[in-house]
Amino acid sequence: MADEIDKIDPIEDISESSSEEYDEETIVGGGFTEDHTNNTSTQDASNHDSDIEEDPESDFEEEGISLGYSEERSMRQKKQRHNALFAAYIASQKQELKVQLASATNRDEVDEDLMSAKLMISSTDVIINDPREYQLELFETAKQQNTIAVLDTGSGKTLIACLLLRHTVDQELQARSMGQQRRVSFFLVDNVTLVFQQASVLETNLDAVIGKYCGAMGVDMWTKQHWDAILEKEHVIVMTADILHNCLTHGLIKMKDINLICFDEAHHAKKNHVYARIIRDFYTDEPEDARPRIFGMTASPVDSRDDPKEAALELERLLHSRIATASDLKLLQSSVARPNEQILEYPRLGPPFRTELYNKLYEKYNHIKSLKRIFNFSIDSTSQLGSWCADVVWKIALSETEAIKIESRNERLLNRAHDQEAIQKIEKEILMIREARDIVANHEFTEPELTHPQVSQKVLKLHQFLDAIYSKETDEKCIIFVTQRYTAYAVAELLKPTTPPYMRLGVLIGTRSGATGEENVTFRQQMVTVSRFRKGRLNCLIATSVAEEGLDIPDCNRIVRFDLYSTMIQYIQSRGRARHSSSKYVQMVESRNREHIARIIEVRAAESTMRAFCQKLPEDRLLKPAGFSAQEYLPGVYYIEPLTGAKLTPSAALQLLWRFSNTLPQESEFAIPPTYYMKISSEGQFICEIVLPPGSPVRSVEGKPYSTKAQAKQSAAFEACLQLREKGLLNEYLLPLSHSRVIPKGANSLLSLDNAKANSYPIRQKPSFWDVSGKPLPEQLYITIFGLVTPEDMGRPYQPLCVVTRERLPEIPRFRVYADRGGESDVYAVTLKSTLPLTPQTLDWLNSFTFRFFYDVFSKVFEIAIDIPYWILPIRNTSIQESSKLEDVLDTDLIELVMQKPELHWDETTPPEFFENRFLLHKKSRSRRFFTHKAVPDLTPQSLIPIGACTAPKSATIFDYSYFERQKGLDYPRENVSLKQHVLFATRVLHRINYLDKPPEREKQTPLKAYIIPSAFEVSCLPPSFASFSIVFPAISTRLDAYLHAQDVCNLMGVNLALDTALEAITKDSDNSHDDSAQKIGVKKGMGSNYERLEFLGDTFLKLATTLSLFVDYDDDDEYQLHVKRMLMVCNQNLFTNAKALKLPEYIQTQGFSRREWYPRIKLLKGKKKSKKQKAVENATAADAMAPKEPVDDAAAGALPINGPAEQAATTNMHKLAPKTIADVCEALIGAAVHNKGFDEAIKVINTVVNNSDHDKERFRCWRSYRENYKIPSYQTATATASHTRLVEQIEAKIGYRFKYPRLLASAFIHPSIPLTWENIPSYQRLEFLGDALHDQACIQYIFDKYPDKNPQWLTEHKMAMVSNKFLATLAVKLEFHRHLRYHGAGMQNAIKNFVDEVKETEASSEGAVDYWANVAGAIPKALGDCIEAFIGAMFVDSDFDFTIVEFFFNKFIKPYFLDMTIYDTYAGNHPTTLLTTKMKEVGCEDWRILSEEITEKDSTYIFSGIMVHDSVFASGTASTVKAARVKASQDALTKLADMGLHRFLKICDCAAARERLRQLKARQREAEKLMRLGQVVGGI
Repeated sequence: MADEIDKIDPIEDISESSSEEYDEETIVGGGFTEDHTNNTSTQDASNHDSDIEEDPESDFEEEGISLGYSEERSMRQKKQRHNALFAAYIASQKQELKVQLASATNRDEVDEDLMSAKLMISSTDVIINDPREYQLELFETAKQQNTIAVLDTGSGKTLIACLLLRHTVDQELQARSMGQQRRVSFFLVDNVTLVFQQASVLETNLDAVIGKYCGAMGVDMWTKQHWDAILEKEHVIVMTADILHNCLTHGLIKMKDINLICFDEAHHAKKNHVYARIIRDFYTDEPEDARPRIFGMTASPVDSRDDPKEAALELERLLHSRIATASDLKLLQSSVARPNEQILEYPRLGPPFRTELYNKLYEKYNHIKSLKRIFNFSIDSTSQLGSWCADVVWKIALSETEAIKIESRNERLLNRAHDQEAIQKIEKEILMIREARDIVANHEFTEPELTHPQVSQKVLKLHQFLDAIYSKETDEKCIIFVTQRYTAYAVAELLKPTTPPYMRLGVLIGTRSGATGEENVTFRQQMVTVSRFRKGRLNCLIATSVAEEGLDIPDCNRIVRFDLYSTMIQYIQSRGRARHSSSKYVQMVESRNREHIARIIEVRAAESTMRAFCQKLPEDRLLKPAGFSAQEYLPGVYYIEPLTGAKLTPSAALQLLWRFSNTLPQESEFAIPPTYYMKISSEGQFICEIVLPPGSPVRSVEGKPYSTKAQAKQSAAFEACLQLREKGLLNEYLLPLSHSRVIPKGANSLLSLDNAKANSYPIRQKPSFWDVSGKPLPEQLYITIFGLVTPEDMGRPYQPLCVVTRERLPEIPRFRVYADRGGESDVYAVTLKSTLPLTPQTLDWLNSFTFRFFYDVFSKVFEIAIDIPYWILPIRNTSIQESSKLEDVLDTDLIELVMQKPELHWDETTPPEFFENRFLLHKKSRSRRFFTHKAVPDLTPQSLIPIGACTAPKSATIFDYSYFERQKGLDYPRENVSLKQHVLFATRVLHRINYLDKPPEREKQTPLKAYIIPSAFEVSCLPPSFASFSIVFPAISTRLDAYLHAQDVCNLMGVNLALDTALEAITKDSDNSHDDSAQKIGVKKGMGSNYERLEFLGDTFLKLATTLSLFVDYDDDDEYQLHVKRMLMVCNQNLFTNAKALKLPEYIQTQGFSRREWYPRIKLLKGKKKSKKQKAVENATAADAMAPKEPVDDAAAGALPINGPAEQAATTNMHKLAPKTIADVCEALIGAAVHNKGFDEAIKVINTVVNNSDHDKERFRCWRSYRENYKIPSYQTATATASHTRLVEQIEAKIGYRFKYPRLLASAFIHPSIPLTWENIPSYQRLEFLGDALHDQACIQYIFDKYPDKNPQWLTEHKMAMVSNKFLATLAVKLEFHRHLRYHGAGMQNAIKNFVDEVKETEASSEGAVDYWANVAGAIPKALGDCIEAFIGAMFVDSDFDFTIVEFFFNKFIKPYFLDMTIYDTYAGNHPTTLLTTKMKEVGCEDWRILSEEITEKDSTYIFSGIMVHDSVFASGTASTVKAARVKASQDALTKLADMGLHRFLKICDCAAARERLRQLKARQREAEKLMRLGQVVGGI
């Protein structure tokens, strides 16, 4: 399903609510956030190291910069408050909500004791939207014998023809495959208009090649070879009957070439009509066994004033057919609602008279033959229409265009004339026509006055009638029938200036060339008018007989016979246009006009006679209503419910199924009842198959054989009800449950998780790689060198270093670090192939240098003992390769220097060159560090600090600045300091150590140039280049630990992934990482990408993998059962539970960079440790987490056992994680595996995190195992018919893929409304379930790879376009899949036809825009989108589960629409919740949320969603799902916002941004008032 939600949304859900903005750089100690306690890591996550410089603000305080603080607003308290208020609101409103639910349920209930089967069928409360029983029986009759279907207009005769044509084409294809002569079906119509209309209907409904031909195509000149080619290519041909008669006459087509002739409007077949001539001249001469089948369609067998009975018998004889109809008109009333007939009487009309314009023209031009008809109409119109219409007819008939046509006609006569007299006469007529045109053109036509005689009493009465309807806003549609084109145009011209305010008038006439002065109308003009009428752009049509029979005019409320009908067929057909239950059929009758009264009596009597004739037809030609005689009941067949004693009988089962169908979700506005299909067993008994609507979990049930149709039907209904009860779809009282799908009670709360409810979990501070406790030293050590890829971009020289480890580090991906001034470079890591033998001397080197490294650079004194996890050594600046020799790259000179002396010594005699390029550390405040450049001879220690150089409080001279000690805040005693020492020019080293994040702008501007004297400092043995890189090492160590945590998770999952991708999957860098649409809270900078994008990808593949396992394992389950199983497998609750068991929360990275946590886990002898406050917070958090909790509380999961001292040391801290966050990380790990290694690795992760009895992880270990375990169903390998083979060839030509299993392909195009017994091929539902997941995967993989920088919200919004039902349905039309789709249902047929027309029209006007589909209006048939997904599923199965075939289809047919996804930036913005989010941002409201609650009343469950705005429920909505309820609530909120206006809303919102917005509004209002007063003053002057 293109729009399926694979996981039930959380019951409590956070929207765009966000905290106040703050400047992260000014928050030193961290804050209290939603998902983290105030532990050490959170507090210390700043960019400054207080171990190095005790006050983290020292970099700025030395310059006299004062810093302010801003506190992060607590989200937790606000959420808790909202939850409590919402719960209280629900409690107070629950009773009222339950009453609403109960009343809604009662409205759907029907008193089954009062409803008979007959009444149920004739009920007007339900609009039938599926093939009715009479249509299916007529179809079966027409398959066996020549048939004339006599059914009312709108009762679905064309649907019967479609079924018969489809059956005939299938038989023909089978016959051709057996080598028999090819034959073609012909659908004959009476006029050109119907060629295109009926062909369009057939193309929409038939999977066949449809040809359409009319005389305008030049068919008269086509050769036999041309026609032979057409007969070879096409299966059904729609044409005017004259063309077929002509082809038969000339032997271009023979009767033996035809297998079926459908006669549209068959009542025309009489006398010398072409229908009659085809039968008389060619059909009767053929042997009976060689004659084609005949199927006629008509609303009445009589189209004249003849005797109905005799006319019907004559029609039967002429067409060699038998009439079949309904014995009782009420049988059709649920399909065709008969209107209420009314008489609209108008006063008697006066005699005709001449107008002034008529006299002026008549005097000179009455003898002109081509104007004679106009004169006659004009004089008659003065009586019928009034003098104004009589004159305006001339304006219409002699318009410039029409006058030129008349002249052209006369000029053609002129060319054929031979004698001079005739030529002169014609030339004179042409000149006179031009004169007449000039007279009319110069005549002054005034606006009509609605008074007699300008307007006749008849027209006045019509105007009053229309004014009563359209004087107010209304949805009613009306058709006014007239007999002549001039009448239509004249009345329309009259009504235009006097039209009621809400009437939108149009004119609809035929396309045939009219007489002189009559405008020709094209078929397209007709279609445009009909389309506008259908869409409501026009709501009133003045129409000629073309709207009676022929064009597919939409149903309307009012039919007005302005000109009374003359025959019964006109009466029946025009009346048939009024099909609504409240429709009125208005007949305008002149007062005391006996002819009018006689005509009404005559047509009604003729209809009664025709009905009586039909009722007397033999039994086998009547379609009886579904009533039952006493002997048709099934005695002794019943079921008694043990719990309640409720009794089910076969007759009651019919009513019960109807009620059950009404409770199901509908694909459209129509309620779809059960459909019954009859077949005859080999013993001659009837077997009924019942097909329930698509929303039913039970789709098809077959009854037992019985001797009558009624008994068979009852049996099928009885068996269906038993299955419904067995599956829990009927309750213990045998009543249908009111909700559409039966899912476990409380499923929403079971499957969803509350993301606001966070629990405490241990956090692993160090990965297992560093766990060396109790392990002996190895003989060989491993060298991993870290360096900068582009050190020149960092602003100073950097010397690499190496980390010496006991085991080989995994491959470490590159990552980015950022210099103080904004430079950046990637860090590389190379592990040498050669190892370092561990000798006593080597160990001494390692211990000594590592000690110096931590002491000089970080002021830490560690106990370097046997349990140290790693050592540090310097590396030369040289090319590094894995194959490099250790002796070639190790900086042994520096190691030896460090071994010899702890620092470099100097005295007054030391030359200045000694101080160049040195690393100096303050003797008292070792965090004050400098890189020296050179000595400055012009300055002395007593010199004032030069302008622009670094300074410090109470420091005026270089001497003061050098001896400044920040820790004490004042100078310390100086011992015999020489004032003759050198002054050194140096660069101050900032205290920033989180090089994983870009420096803030103020840090970039901080002065670094300094002047110092060396006596206040130690001169380190470490060179500045090595010290520079060492300062970056905390960032390297932090990222290295994170990668190693990711490696631990990979080991836990049993996969081997690139560590950067794995790390991204377990990184949560803010308190609300789950909510991409909201402002990020508590962001931990420098953590890299978080899990959100990978979760987006993993969620999709999890859906695909579980879909495949269910599709393969449960081959008997329908789509709904598969969906429920999958929902339970992929739900957040399942993932969360399994992740807890795996202790996955311990590995999730939430802490970010910490000044204290990056160090190795060894004993600290000297250096700043954790404060008492930090330890207290940490201990309290741990104690809280370890304390016993209520067993029902998920917080108990935080008290995970910690095994052993090593693990305890690694998990000293706790962090808080919401359950949904943990579930999201599981999905992110799946996404990481898909992205990095492909499907096989992702399946390993799924097998680890999904623990469900329906998922056999032992059988599904890799992608190919799905195919290996797939058992090909018998229908797939059964012998294919010729129609199936032809479908394979058609698809191959369109798609470029050839199916191995034709019946599998056929299944993709079989709608659930088709009975299984027809072809023994299941519907597309299971394939659509599979194809939906495959299509999702292809789409998400495409946009994920194409847009690596886009966040999940953007990806989700743009994915919506790719998987929307509108796009998929449009694609189905583009690929002409609608022609292959097999379904039943007039409603679906019309919906598909209208959608196809809309798509074609939209594309034609799009000027080549690929996103034209987004502008397609109207209802979208879901079946079309389902068909695309089912086809994708079928291709996948047919190709042995080859996903590249899915990608082939995607790349070829879907991707071209989405090469530039930015054109769909606003597509998702039209979603109500997105619109509300945008609106709330615009008004500045930050304190709002969407909350949902499940409410249950008896067996009924629904969701109530509320929009909380500042502690109150602002808007609400209810629905059966969380998603739908949220949409309704959002729509309600948008409506209220629009009604109350921005100014009133801002009065109830006290957010800072909203207050500012209100202030701006008031300011603009005051300014506008000021300008207005100024304008008044100026105007007064």
